[in-house]
Amino acid sequence: MDVCEKCGVPLMVSRELNWEKNGVISLTSSPRNRMVFFEAESIEQLFRGIEELIGAPIEHIVIESRSRETKRYIERVFPPEMREAVARMARAEDGEGPGVTTEEKEALLATIRAIALSVIDISTIYGYGDQNDQRLVGKRR
Repeated sequence: MDVCEKCGVPLMVSRELNWEKNGVISLTSSPRNRMVFFEAESIEQLFRGIEELIGAPIEHIVIESRSRETKRYIERVFPPEMREAVARMARAEDGEGPGVTTEEKEALLATIRAIALSVIDISTIYGYGDQNDQRLVGKRR
């Protein structure tokens, strides 16, 4: 993975973010959105403290909010053509819409695999875990 020679941040991250002079980190594609980097252990302790104060678990809320934000981020990162390729394959597999030829299916699967590998890279860079040991399979479900 290519990293910045000065700070060691992966270039995939630094190209997507603007570090402003006032300390704000914003997205290049959406300057009004802000980013923050934090140590996972610290934030986890904060969530546990909140759970103790309110007497109810919040992990499901945290996971859902991260899931939604990750989905929005991925939708911004990948162009509509790539997302349409995934949707087209899904419709074809579900028997909806026109079928796809063997060549089209191979091309769509190659595109989907490239997307999946990119998502794995992004998830690793942003600390969502290392998925490189997982096996990609030819099935959608």
